Amino acid sequence: MAADVPPSEPAPRILVIRRRSVGDVIMLARLLRDLKAHWPAARLTLLVDRSAVVAAQLHATLDGILVFPRRSPQWPALWRSIRRPAFTHVIDLDNDDGSAIVTFLTRAPHRATMVRLPRRIRFRRIYHTTTALPATSAAPAHLDDDYHAAVAVWGVPASSRDHSVRLFPADVSRAQSLVAGPRPRVGVYPGGRDRRAIWPAELFAGVCDRLQDDLNAKVFLLGGTAEAVVIGQIRAAAESHLIALDPRLSLGELGAVFAQLDVLLCYDSDAMHLAAAVGTPVVALFVSESIAAHRPLGAHHTVLFAPEQKPNACIKADADQSSCVRPLDETSVIEAVVAQLTRTSAR
Repeated sequence: MAADVPPSEPAPRILVIRRRSVGDVIMLARLLRDLKAHWPAARLTLLVDRSAVVAAQLHATLDGILVFPRRSPQWPALWRSIRRPAFTHVIDLDNDDGSAIVTFLTRAPHRATMVRLPRRIRFRRIYHTTTALPATSAAPAHLDDDYHAAVAVWGVPASSRDHSVRLFPADVSRAQSLVAGPRPRVGVYPGGRDRRAIWPAELFAGVCDRLQDDLNAKVFLLGGTAEAVVIGQIRAAAESHLIALDPRLSLGELGAVFAQLDVLLCYDSDAMHLAAAVGTPVVALFVSESIAAHRPLGAHHTVLFAPEQKPNACIKADADQSSCVRPLDETSVIEAVVAQLTRTSAR
């Protein structure tokens, strides 16, 4: 694929658009490192929704963060922000109406996007770019691969293997005070964005009890205010003592807590991607439509889904029955966590 970037441009000003979600923004780490490796003097700016700003701040490679407007009166301020730096390159990884408008307004000479759904895509979402790359494979690709395909046209190689995010010293210090004591340390994060992610609380409790009884593991329950009810249900059903951490932890503090653990049991969620990005192995109960596209980055993770369900075939209409995860039995989840702890110990 021929590059369309002039070799005489050593310090491009690059705008990356990935507004949502927190997990998707976290997964930009390797792409941002590859852009910096290819153009060490480049200035990188990321445009995100307000809800993802804290995730963007975990990328040390960024030089600036812009926030997408919630209301029309906020658009003039964004327009001034995107015109002032005179961006040379824009990578639109959302390819929706809002990102198309921003991309077009930059008037950058190099504007690329990835067309993931060519049959549904609207003409105006292609017209705003100088390069619109169609899906090149029938097989589902990981989002990280899509990210890199969008910049390959500029000659940027996928050279980095580092998908980590940074942790701030103050967050690490607090995490170390919250998660102390002997190992192994197991975290359980029983919340996710998908309503189908409802593995029964009594099964979570059974896993926690077995891990503490059989392995003498220390188990920590993690989640925000949205997970307060299910965390209470797990503690009520458990026969062993489970430590529930403060639900008001910031994203940076939560990442630092994950880094103190030997394994995290969770759903496919923002928490899963954050744990993977700080180097913590995960056992993920998957309900995503595409495991291939959303699996955690890195080699030391385990993905579980209902044995009678094909990967990528969870049923949206089955939200109440939780067909993707409910059939998973307690033993298979425990075995997966124990296997992860064994590998962690060996490393």
